[in-house]
Amino acid sequence: MTKQLIAVIGATGYQGRGVIDALTTGKARYDVRPLTRNLNNVAGRRFIEDYPELHLMEYNWEREDSICYCLAGCYGVFFVTENSALPPGTEGDLATEEYELGMRIADAAWTVGVQHLVYTSLQSIYDASNGRLYVHHFESKNYIGKYIRQKGLPTTLLYPGPFYTNFNCPQYCYWAKDVTSGKPTVIFCSPAAPNKLMGWVDAMYDIGSFVRAAFDKGPAVAAKDYPANTKNITYESLASLFTAVTGVPAIYRQLTVEEFVSRAAETLRYTKGSQLSLDTERLAEWFMEAPNDKTGFGTMPMSDLEMANDDLGVQASPWEEYLERSQWMGPPRKNV
Repeated sequence: MTKQLIAVIGATGYQGRGVIDALTTGKARYDVRPLTRNLNNVAGRRFIEDYPELHLMEYNWEREDSICYCLAGCYGVFFVTENSALPPGTEGDLATEEYELGMRIADAAWTVGVQHLVYTSLQSIYDASNGRLYVHHFESKNYIGKYIRQKGLPTTLLYPGPFYTNFNCPQYCYWAKDVTSGKPTVIFCSPAAPNKLMGWVDAMYDIGSFVRAAFDKGPAVAAKDYPANTKNITYESLASLFTAVTGVPAIYRQLTVEEFVSRAAETLRYTKGSQLSLDTERLAEWFMEAPNDKTGFGTMPMSDLEMANDDLGVQASPWEEYLERSQWMGPPRKNV
C-alpha cells in the first residue's frame, strides 16, 4: 500500500520535529517531506544530522510558487508559523508577515490540491477579553485559521496551551537560593495567582501525537477545532509536583506584570515600549484573568477538550509524565 505523503512546514522546530517523530514511528503509514526556510542555519544543519534518512527542502516564504513546488504531490500538510523566525529588524510588521506567510501556505495548499491541512493556531485573546487585550501573535495565528476556514480547505485546527518548554525562560522559571535553607531552589513564576488554573502541553511529543491522530482520523476531523493541552492545574502545583517527581526544591512566586515583562526581555530581547514589550504586558494581564473554567489559554470551553480527547483518542501529557519522560530538572542555572 502506498504511504500518504505529509509535508511538515517548520520541520526544524520543536513542533515540526515532534510531528515528524510521530508520523514516522509506530504503525508508520506516512512518508514525510520536511520543509524549512533555511537549510544552513544551526537548526537546519542539526536537523540534517539527526534525520539523515529525510531530505530537508528549503522554500522561499515570500513566493507562493516556491511553496507550491514543495507541496506538490502531498496528501497532507502540517504547518506552524513563527513570527520570531522572521528577519531581524521587522518587529513592527511581525504579525502582518506571519499571517501573510500563513495565507501563502493556505493558497498553495489549495492550488496543488492538498486533501488535509493541520495547523497549530491560537484563539483570540482580544475576543476573549472583550476587546481589551490585543496580543499580536495570538491574533495573527487566529486570523490564519479563519482564512483557512474561509477558503474551504479540509483542515484540523489545533489550539495549544502554553508549552512546558516555556519553563526554560526566566519569566516562567528560574533558580534562586532559598532564603531559609540557602539551598538552590527552582522558582516557578508568572503574574497568575498561585491558585489560578492553566492547561499545558509538550510542544514536541504532545503536538506530534495530536497531529498524527488528526491525519489518522482523516476527513472525520478535517473541519474541527481542538484545544491541545492538559486539563487545568494550579500554578502552585507546578512547583509541588516538580519536587515530588525530581526531589529538587521548588516554590511558586507570583510576579507583577512589570517583573514578567522585564524578565521576558532577557529572552525576547526587546526594548521597552516596543510591540513585543506591549504584547508581553498584555499576555501577562491575560494570565492574571484567564477564566479557570476554560481551556486553550483560557479561551475555549472545557467541553472542547473532552471532544478533542474523544475524537482524536489522545491526551496531552500531565506535568508529572512530562517530567519523567524529559528528565527535566529545572531551567538553565545562572550563578546559583
